[in-house]
Amino acid sequence: MKTIQKRWLPLFLLAAVTFLFPACEGNNPSLNDGGGEDTSGIITVKIRNRDHGDSQVDIKGYKLCIDEANNFYGTESGYHYVSDGVKFCDMGTKKLSAIKTVPTSGWASPVAVIPNHSYIIRCERYDWSNEKYFASYYKLYVVDYITATSGGIIGAEVQYCEWNPEQ
Repeated sequence: MKTIQKRWLPLFLLAAVTFLFPACEGNNPSLNDGGGEDTSGIITVKIRNRDHGDSQVDIKGYKLCIDEANNFYGTESGYHYVSDGVKFCDMGTKKLSAIKTVPTSGWASPVAVIPNHSYIIRCERYDWSNEKYFASYYKLYVVDYITATSGGIIGAEVQYCEWNPEQ
């Protein structure tokens, strides 16, 4: 009986290791929802919503904000109204590195802040020297909500980076 146990134990351990280690791949939230993707250029920041401090992130002359209902919106620097020049597209639970192309539909502002979701942000400006519109793009990932010690959502921890979809 002991000889059978000695033969099967290594096979059992090998099978366990084979199935358990791949299951751990991609579970590191510090690497932008895991998968070992390249995190160079990614900025992590905590943004408080309008009711709890109203912190904002400056992106190319626009501000990334969260309203009192926990929705992302963009404003022009110095203003507190929603800018038509900033739109968001919710890409679902995709990793940032899996986003390769600019969507043709689904753009909106404001959009719900949802943990573990990725977004593309499009900031449009008019270039007076060339007399045409141009857009800057950003990828954004919501790590998690920020909650108050007494309960309730007061903001979100996000990771974002500038993105050139043509590269």
